[in-house]
Amino acid sequence: IMRSAYFNRLLGRTAIAYSCRSKFFLLTDWYDGNTLQHNHSHHKLLAIPFNIRFLMMLDIVRDVAILHRHQLIHGDIKAENVLLDGEHARLIDLDG
Repeated sequence: IMRSAYFNRLLGRTAIAYSCRSKFFLLTDWYDGNTLQHNHSHHKLLAIPFNIRFLMMLDIVRDVAILHRHQLIHGDIKAENVLLDGEHARLIDLDG
């Protein structure tokens, strides 16, 4: 049974957060991208222009800063938890 639900713009995306049976769930928009680990070898990443890679890194830093501002800790930041969405990176798997 869902005890409480609320909508939020956490990490710059629409999200529905709810708790059920002492567990917390966060549902976000769907992104049709690959993870940093899934489809990007070191060679492919270096082919992305430096300024785009830098902006992707800033996207992740911003996501972490927003989580920390809300007293949330990701706890599992790694290549498979970073989704590449065009020229942007999104931090995923927020259940840390």
